[in-house]
Amino acid sequence: MKMLSQRRIFAGIAGVVVLVVLVSACSSGASTNTAGTQTTQTVTIVADTPSIFLTDFYIAQQKGLFAKQHLDVKLTYAQNPEAVNVSGRAQLMYETVLSALQAIQQGLGLKATMTVQVNTLPILLANKSVSSLAQLESMSNCRIGTTAPGNTVYGYAAYWIKLLKLKCSLAIAASVPTMVTGAVSGAYQAVVTTPQYGPQTASQGTHVLLNPLNIASDGTPSVNQGFVSKYALPKAITTAIWGQSAYISKNQDVVNGLAAALAAAQQTRKTMSFDQLADLLAKADPGEFGASVDPHASLVRSLQYGIAPVVEEPIAHSLWTSSLKSYTYYGAQNYSAGNPLFAFSKVVSN
Repeated sequence: MKMLSQRRIFAGIAGVVVLVVLVSACSSGASTNTAGTQTTQTVTIVADTPSIFLTDFYIAQQKGLFAKQHLDVKLTYAQNPEAVNVSGRAQLMYETVLSALQAIQQGLGLKATMTVQVNTLPILLANKSVSSLAQLESMSNCRIGTTAPGNTVYGYAAYWIKLLKLKCSLAIAASVPTMVTGAVSGAYQAVVTTPQYGPQTASQGTHVLLNPLNIASDGTPSVNQGFVSKYALPKAITTAIWGQSAYISKNQDVVNGLAAALAAAQQTRKTMSFDQLADLLAKADPGEFGASVDPHASLVRSLQYGIAPVVEEPIAHSLWTSSLKSYTYYGAQNYSAGNPLFAFSKVVSN
């Protein structure tokens, strides 16, 4: 199956905890025209790529939920969302907290509007030469394939090497398909990747050593709580909707409208079947999700593995603290002398 979005699919495979929260103050309301009626405001949001984790945006567009808030929301995509946002070509961006905080430290004046907290649960996928986790643990020299630092999958790879006391080195692959191909070929003894690659490569001899999912007889996934208690990172990597401070302070009506529309979309999503969601994605972006690109059944399976089951959880000071502490497992930049309060104050309180 085509990779939907390297960062986003890794930022939410099964066991997602998703919450859209407004952290900005209320405003005096939307602008009005001379007749006293509310005008529609256009806002462009940039993300790195189309993704199933933008499903609530697509729902809000197609169901008219943005329009109810007098917003015309346009989604655009770029490899470097920060640059597009700073240039003014997009008023807001959908980005990981790690990338955005690095931009804040570079003085780019970003400010968070809403946060999306995701608890990622990847798999440890092994080559056919590695029959068990015990065999991997006994190896004196091995290679674990992963993606670039700053990605959640890299975090899990480093965390599992430390947790399991593996004598393995991390090997950074150029792309996710390249990484998975390396597991098939034996270039890597194992790789850390997303759950759908388990069944996709099983016929080529791979098998899953650590799996966060229990798969029912009908194929429906659920979270393996034993995996969570033993192998999951303490808390999640956080994603947020960001914008330039000047724009946010002057456009609280836009921020409030986005929050209301996305909250309504989130509730709508819970009432939709995976077939309906797949059809909605194909209509929203045929070039990424159309039947000729992603077969409907494969897209449904990715949705099942990616945004279900969904559990709501309030985002709070303690959640930010533990979430930022999880970065230390894979050597991310140590913000403000290792004090995760830096992130909370920069994102929630600014």
